[in-house]
Parts: sequence; C-alpha cells; structure tokens
Amino acid sequence: MTSLHLRSPLRRVLAGLMLATSHAACRDVLPNPDDYVDPGALGTQSSDPTVTDDPNDDSTPSSDGILPDGTTIMEGTSEGVATTQDFASGTTIVADETTSASVPCGGSMDGSECIASGSFLGGDVTQTVAAFFMDRTEVTVAQYRACVMAEVCFLPPEPFVYFEPGSPYNYGGPDRDEHPMNGIDWFDAQTYCAWTGGRLPTEWEWEWAARGRDAGQTYPWGNTPEPNCDLVIMPEAEIPGCGLNTTSPVASRSPGGDTVDRLHDTIGNVWEWTDSALDEGTAMLRIIRGGAWNETDADSFRVNNRTYSPPDNRNERFGVRCARDVP
Repeated sequence: MTSLHLRSPLRRVLAGLMLATSHAACRDVLPNPDDYVDPGALGTQSSDPTVTDDPNDDSTPSSDGILPDGTTIMEGTSEGVATTQDFASGTTIVADETTSASVPCGGSMDGSECIASGSFLGGDVTQTVAAFFMDRTEVTVAQYRACVMAEVCFLPPEPFVYFEPGSPYNYGGPDRDEHPMNGIDWFDAQTYCAWTGGRLPTEWEWEWAARGRDAGQTYPWGNTPEPNCDLVIMPEAEIPGCGLNTTSPVASRSPGGDTVDRLHDTIGNVWEWTDSALDEGTAMLRIIRGGAWNETDADSFRVNNRTYSPPDNRNERFGVRCARDVP
C-alpha cells in the first residue's frame, strides 16, 4: 500500500505543465498562482467588484478590483441580463429573462437528488443548466477511504491527514468517518467522483442547486435568517466549527439547513471543488463554493459567493460533492 502515498508520475507531470502555464496566463490575477488564495479575502459579492467589507482589511482596491496583495475580488449574481450560455451546444444567445422556470426531472439515485433544469443570472451572465443529479452530502471520510482501498484514490500526504488530537484534518481521525473528507486537491476530487461514476459539478450547477433553483434564495433555506450554527457548520463566538474547532458529520444540520432539493451542507463544513475554471481559457485556477467550518467572512456563506484556488492546493477547508448526468 506504500504506493498509495505517491502521486503517479503522469499526474505530477500534467499538474506541473498546468501550473507552469498558469504563471504566465494568470500573472495579472495573482502575484504567484501557487500561493494560497484565502477564500475569506474576497469580501462581499456586490454588484461593484471593487467593494469589500472585510472589517480586518484596511486595504483599498484599485479601480480594476485588485487588492495590493494581488487578490482579485469576484462578482456574484447581480441584477441585469447579459447573454445566455448554453453549455450543451456551446452557443451564446441574447437572454430575455433572468430566470426560467425549472423543468422537473424527479427522483433520487444512489444518495443523489435530481436537480431540475433551468436558467438564472450567474456572474452577470444568464446561465442555462441542464437537469443533473447532485449528491445529498459532501464526500465523507469513509467514502473516500473506500476509493483509497480500491487503489484508485490517493491517500493524502502528511500533514493533510489526522495526526494528533485537535487536528483539523479528518482522514484517519477517531470518530471522523462521517465527517466530510478534507485535505484533498482538485485532482483528488475529480478522481474520486469519476470512480463513483460521477463528476465534479460546474460552479453554475452548484449555485443553481444551492439557491433552490428558480427560487433564487440567498441561502439554501431561504433569504432569512442569516447563517447561524443551527443551520450551518461555521464559527461561533469566534471558535470554528460551531465551537468544536472541527468539521461536523455531514447532514448534521438537516433539515433546517437543507436546500429545496434536500441537499445537506451546501454552505459551511467545507468548501467544495467544482469543475469550473476561473478563466476557461487557461483552466489554471479552479472555482470553489460554499464556505467552510473555519471561515470568518460571513459573505462566504451566500450561495452566490465565488472564490478560487490553484488545483493542486489542499488544506483543511477543501472537500468535494459529486454530480452525475441524467441517464
């Protein structure tokens, strides 16, 4: 089993080529794409991309929305209509509605829920999403371990596994089997989902499901109340994980924190990798969604909040939820 601790040479080569390209392609986005992009540093997802209300941030964004440390503030869903991107055909058409009624697909499959198709305004572009299946929960430690034991998934290297009491990492920890798997990078997430017969969701599929489809909610449960530990695994009294200083078992805030399609923990617990790239032309930085158990920025828990990370980045905040195409 020693080989499970190592990445395949081909995988390392591919990752190296991708990251090498990103240094040139993303030079005006980050001072170094290998640096960790703190999801909490992106601030409020307002209609003005130069605005942030982080109380600990006394920096002033430039007119192009880039902070002195190189962090780019991204926009979330806002008012107005631009174009509709049809992901199935790859064509773009002029949109005449911000949201279309979802078309029911119905049913559940292997721990997933069918998310009806529809359109909504995401990132100032009307996004059209085909019907798809989304897992009800984030991938758990027990589920990921099965993939490792099948010699398909990689065992996270030290120190990204449980190593002592109080460790923020879940793999190998006592009583952590039902906690979300964390410490995995984008490649690990992609490998796991493919092993299950699924895939990573696009960021727009993720948001469409989290917002309650055409309901267009601010949070999975509605527009009020604001996130709190009855609904979300998040810091409480400045202590991460609702005072426990760790993640919690998946679905521990169900049904109160669920989406209209009964998805659990779409916000809080761990950020979730998506298949979407920050710049579709380079695919060097990948979008993550949902906020985490130790996230201090309250706006991270809005379903339209977007941030990104290099695909080989792993830490205690990052996990995954898989999607599947409708047969």
